[in-house]
Amino acid sequence: MKRNPLRVIKIVYMPAEEGTMANWSMEEALRMALRLEADNFAEYEKSAAEATNPGVKSMFRFLADEERNHMKLIREKMEQFNVKP
Repeated sequence: MKRNPLRVIKIVYMPAEEGTMANWSMEEALRMALRLEADNFAEYEKSAAEATNPGVKSMFRFLADEERNHMKLIREKMEQFNVKP
């Protein structure tokens, strides 16, 4: 059975003590954003490595690169606001 290279990833994160995202601190939001981007990056890298179709492989590499850029931007904001990862 051949695996579908396009998977839907839905991640829900809500700290129980905070209740809603509107109540999160900047630190919590940045840490959560970095964690989600890192998770997505790893998933896209894995999918690119597993893909046999060149177009699909290229798409996953593109998405992984986008996530890498997002992580860089988030880390810059964390540094700007003195937030430890």
